[in-house]
Amino acid sequence: VEWQILRHDLDALARARIIIMETHDSREHGTHQQLVATLLDSGRFRLIDSHGPVVALQPVTAHG
Repeated sequence: VEWQILRHDLDALARARIIIMETHDSREHGTHQQLVATLLDSGRFRLIDSHGPVVALQPVTAHG
C-alpha cells in the first residue's frame, strides 16, 4: 500500500503536517528502507525520527 501511495498520490502526503508511517518490505518494490529513501530522495519530505520500520516524516515547504 505504501508504494501505491508513493507512486500515485504523493501530493496527498505532501499536504500533511506530519506523517507517521509503518513501512513494509515488498517483493515487487524492495525493502522498507528503500521506500523511505525514495521518499527522502524526492526532496519533498524530511525524516524527523524512525524506529525500525516506523518513520515520522515532515513535508518540506517553501517556508522550511
